[in-house]
Amino acid sequence: MVPGMISGMDLQKALSNPEISPTKILNLINVHYLIDTDICVFFLKGKFGLNQKIKKVGIENCYLSEITIAEPKYGAVKSNNPKHFKEVENIEELFHIPPIYNSLEKYAYERVRLEKLGLRIPDFDLLIGVSAVNNDMILVSNNERHLARVENLKLENWTKLENNTYANT
Repeated sequence: MVPGMISGMDLQKALSNPEISPTKILNLINVHYLIDTDICVFFLKGKFGLNQKIKKVGIENCYLSEITIAEPKYGAVKSNNPKHFKEVENIEELFHIPPIYNSLEKYAYERVRLEKLGLRIPDFDLLIGVSAVNNDMILVSNNERHLARVENLKLENWTKLENNTYANT
């Protein structure tokens, strides 16, 4: 079976299970990507062929965390540059933005786990990472060093040629 595909029987089981969220059912059918802040910034700057990569995987399969929206909003306010405000508006219109609320418990447990191991990572990175895990998405980030610590996280770096044939454009 092709990765990201689900058989009719498995889909029927998932649909009849009240413990499986609608987001997770959709993710069984399609591969969904949560775009991290650094990749979003590269996208806005037209780097690494990210426009082409996002078109290839389908913009409808790409999501941004509320945190990923908050960070460029802060930058826009700090710079007071109208261009940056417009960029934030554009990305809010382009991408789906799932709420992070349903990931907060997972965040708390994962933060404690990482602290016990002496492997803390910045809170925003951890919130984005656990949101991807909780919503069964692949996180797309250039921050592999920190995010690889998040348990069960599927991670891709689209700035690298092996994950993005358009990266050198």
